[in-house]
Order: sequence, then C-alpha cells, then structure tokens
Amino acid sequence: MHLIRVNTKFKFLGDMLLNIIASGMPIALLNLLVYPMIAGQVGATTYGTLTVCVGVQNFVNGIWGSSVAYTRLLHLKKEEEGSFSLLFLINLSGGLIMNIFMLWLTGCLKEGINVPLLLLSEIFLIANNYLAVEYRLKLSYVKIFMTNACGCIGYLLGYVMLSAMNFQCWEIVFVTGYGASFIYNLFSTSIWQQKLMITPGFKLLLKNTNVLVTTSTISGVSTYLDKFVIYPYLGAESMTYYQTASIMSKIIPMLATSISNVILSYLVKISVLSRKILSVCIIALSGVCVIGYYVCGLIVPVVIQVLYPSFYEKCMDIIPYANMIAMLQMFYTFIVPLTLRYAERRMQYYIQIGRLVPYLLFTVLLIGKYSLTGFCYATIISLLVQNLIMLLICFKTIEGGGSVGSFSDD
Repeated sequence: MHLIRVNTKFKFLGDMLLNIIASGMPIALLNLLVYPMIAGQVGATTYGTLTVCVGVQNFVNGIWGSSVAYTRLLHLKKEEEGSFSLLFLINLSGGLIMNIFMLWLTGCLKEGINVPLLLLSEIFLIANNYLAVEYRLKLSYVKIFMTNACGCIGYLLGYVMLSAMNFQCWEIVFVTGYGASFIYNLFSTSIWQQKLMITPGFKLLLKNTNVLVTTSTISGVSTYLDKFVIYPYLGAESMTYYQTASIMSKIIPMLATSISNVILSYLVKISVLSRKILSVCIIALSGVCVIGYYVCGLIVPVVIQVLYPSFYEKCMDIIPYANMIAMLQMFYTFIVPLTLRYAERRMQYYIQIGRLVPYLLFTVLLIGKYSLTGFCYATIISLLVQNLIMLLICFKTIEGGGSVGSFSDD
C-alpha cells in the first residue's frame, strides 16, 4: 500500500514536470524567439496590433474552449459523453462570433488584419483545448508534450513562411502553429468520434458549462482588459511597451496554468482535503511569489534589453509593477483549482466579480492621470482583492472536521 502511494506521488510530480516542459516550449519559443523577431521587422504599431489579436484569441478560447473542457473533465459519467460533442459545437460557434465582435470592439478590423486566417486559427485553438481533455482524463501527459512539440514545429514553419512573404501576413504563424497541434490531436484522440446526441444529463451539463462561460467571461475581461483599454485609448505603441514589460506576466501564469491543470486532473479523484495541507500550501506559495518577484526584478530588464532593445527605455518604469502582477496572477492560478473542485459553482461568480469591479473602477480613476502606471496600479489592486476573496472561500469551504465536500452538481 505504501509503495502504491509512493508511486502515485512520483507519477504526480513526473506529470507536473512534463506538463511544465510541454507548456513551456511554445511559450518560450514565441516570447523569446518568434515574437522578438517579428517585432524587429514590423515595428511597434503593427506588433501592438498583433498582441491585441492574439490576446483576443486567448480571451475567446479561455471562455468557450476552456469552459467545455473543464465541464468534460469534471463530469466522468460514461452515459454523458454524447452531449459533449454537441456542447463543443455550440461553444465553437459562440467562440467564432465573439472573436469577430472583439476584433471589431478593439478596433483591430480597421488595421487590415486577415480575418479568415484569424478565425481559422481560432477554430484550431478551441478544438485543441477540447481534444486535449482526453489526455488529461487519461493522465497522458506525454501526449500533451507531443501536441505542444508539434505546435512549436508549426510556429517555426509559419515564421519561415512569414519571412518568405516579407512579413506581410503575420497571422500565418498562428494558423500553422495551432494547425500542427490540431492534426496531431486529431490522429491521437478518439473523443471527437463520440456520437452527437442529447443525453438525459444534457441540461445539467449545459447549465454547468454556462456557469463557467459566464465566470470565464468575467475573468477574461479582467485578464485581457489591457487589450480593451490600452490599445483603443493609449494607442498601439503603448500596448507594445506594456506587453514587452509584462513578458513575465505572460510566461509565468501560463506555466503556472500547466501545473494547475495537472493539480485539477488529480483533484477530481480526491474527495477530501485537510485544512492543514491547504494552509501549508498557501504559505509556501506566498514565499515562492515573494522570491519570484525579486528574481524577475533581476532577470526581466536583461531579457528585454536583449530581445526588445528598441523598446527597452520605454518599458523600464513599469517593469516592477508588471512583475508584481505576474506573481499575483501565479498565486491565483495555483489556488483556483481548489475552488473549481470543491467549492460551489456560484463561488466562481464572487471570485471573478471581486476582481472585475475594482479593476474597472480603478482603471477609470487612474489611467487618465497616470497612463500605463495607473493601469498597473488598478491591476494590482484588483488581483489582491480577488486573491483575498478566493482564500476566504477556500477556508470557508473546509468544514469543521478539516475536509471539504465534493464538487457540487446542484
């Protein structure tokens, strides 16, 4: 029995490490190689538009792709499988409609972007999110590594094609990157072969998915508000400088998400959690965030000077704030799986609204007077409020006996 527990712990750590590597490959390739090379060729204005379009894609995928994926992960009943194919098609349609709307809302449609290619890459992105659920259900993180490796090959191929096209169609990089992963997923999964039907549990699944869609929308607005505010009101160049200074705010939370996905995959198999373990994890995570802030303070200026030398001077003033944002986002990313697994679904509303309200309020109050710095202030305040609410929910969920109940279907 002891040997089984040891093996399980080693498998968990191995899966986490493999998922970090798998998630880190495309993040590192894009942020440390592809993006800097593109930025050096197209300039601050076009690069600012690129970052907004990519942000819109991730925003839409986080709402429509992740919602059906999380619902599929949290509902393991065999008889419900047919409903997920229908849910996926509904979410895919909603995602494409929202993508077009968000491109119009941010003003990107006026910049001559290639909308058909962006929509095609969005289809691949949402589909990949759903198909990869099969790997997480089976705890097959080797295949997650493979799909991301294929994506990296696709990004490099896309960059070569972009270079041959004299950097006139940057959208091709994401079509080939997401497309390469999609091809691998199509041949290595069977989840897409499930019959399209409405099962008796479809109404409940739709309800749960809609809850996640709603909370993901609120969360996404908070996460990508920079794209919706900085770009339209402060301009594409300000967007470029903020994104460059926030390089760790992009890399660290994404890596943290890869770990939290592994945690959630295992949490669905655990019915109770002790208050002592929760407290120790929070204290340890807080310490990691403090250390990470100071490490980023040493590394980020050097990274930006090497990768984005033409943007370096404009970024220096906001780098400390951007690093703090990255650490607060990392803290949230590690704790939120606990609320998804154990707390009532309606708690997600409080968590996300708890961030969005102060975010919008302080952005309006501060961005006009302090520009990008004011936006950073608003982001930090909102993340602090959100994390505090999330911690209160976690401890409240734990009952007197030191355990938490299972994820409710009510």
